[in-house]
Amino acid sequence: MTLMQALRIYPKAIIWSIGVSTAVIMLGYETALLGSFFAYPPFQKKYGQPFGSGYQLSSRWQAGLANSSTVGLLIGLVLVGSLVDRFGHKRISLFG
Repeated sequence: MTLMQALRIYPKAIIWSIGVSTAVIMLGYETALLGSFFAYPPFQKKYGQPFGSGYQLSSRWQAGLANSSTVGLLIGLVLVGSLVDRFGHKRISLFG
């Protein structure tokens, strides 16, 4: 089967694959992006405290933000397990 034949025969499978792949990519991107917020001056000014000539986030803010994605991930994993049993993989992935 050529690529063009596969594209014509299985368009829904291709769209589904792109959607799931995008979700996985965004999960990794979100985790990496969160840590870089600490260095942005507007973010430091809004949530930080004056320090020298600029602002700095307290260790509580840094630890809370760094760990919040992991906590959210764990809560999501616990919820998704029971929701998948009830509604199915496809519906939960589309909803997510």
